[in-house]
Amino acid sequence: MTAVHLGRRSRKPRWLLAFIPLLAVAMGIAGAFSSNTGQSAASHVEPVLVDGNPTCQDLGYDFGFKPYAGDVGGLEADPSGIFVLGPGTITVGENDDENGIDWTSTFPIGAVIVKGGNNANVYYYEPGASSDTGLVTPTNPSNGRPSGLSHVVFCWDAGDEPPQVELNVFKTADTSFTRTHNWSITKSVDPAEIFLYTNGSGDQDVTWTVDVTHDGHTDSAHTIYGEITIENAGDIDAELVSVVDDLGITGLEDIALVCSDEDGAQIAVAGYVLAPLASITCSYSVAVSADEATEGVNTVTVVAVDAAAPFVADDDWAFGDPTTET
Repeated sequence: MTAVHLGRRSRKPRWLLAFIPLLAVAMGIAGAFSSNTGQSAASHVEPVLVDGNPTCQDLGYDFGFKPYAGDVGGLEADPSGIFVLGPGTITVGENDDENGIDWTSTFPIGAVIVKGGNNANVYYYEPGASSDTGLVTPTNPSNGRPSGLSHVVFCWDAGDEPPQVELNVFKTADTSFTRTHNWSITKSVDPAEIFLYTNGSGDQDVTWTVDVTHDGHTDSAHTIYGEITIENAGDIDAELVSVVDDLGITGLEDIALVCSDEDGAQIAVAGYVLAPLASITCSYSVAVSADEATEGVNTVTVVAVDAAAPFVADDDWAFGDPTTET
């Protein structure tokens, strides 16, 4: 892509270059011959002054992003923050310069538009850059200071986007509990007494009655259990940040997980690097109370470095028939 640098210094005949400084001194307007008047260089590049309110499309880029933290007095005044986009993450912060900003990005940025007043400073990066500091708005000619910041726009092309982290996440949620049946047993005999000879012998018919009553049941050992499988479906390594499993029950929004690699070795999730086509498995088993043993949705959220968004999977759980009866 070819950028049009509207503020580029033009060539002049030697006699004119010699005459202009003398005229400037005589009239007390030294520096008026600079075509970059009203602009301040960042750490990496000098800006190009562009009239009006240019967009990334105006400059020939495929994509643009305008960050701001919210309306401040009707203006989009504060672009500071961490912004997770499709191609990666842009971090913007203020610096000590008046209306100045610093920025970093996990993917190449082709240009940054810093709008203030009636025009904008455009900072071009060829090839794309991943950071810069000291970007400011154009100078206000009435006071010689940077204009009030209107907004900032980051520009890039489709070919500049890095490969994306791609994860497949699967999960199961099953239940189990034990049901213990309660029984009462009574026995009776009729007649209640019999008569025997003194030597212990005798012959008399009796009737035994056994009554068995089911007195209900008691349920216990309610458990929700399952597995989470995380696969790297992309072409680049995926560094995991966290795996949070929420049972959908108050107090059980981040249950303990036991995670292992494909060889069965136990691992810590935070900072674990999952190679392309590799996978890990996390298991869990949580005891819940009888009051909690109803139904719900178990949701797992996986966060990875430089991923466009978290990866989410869920599964319904419900307590139905007992798994063990006694």
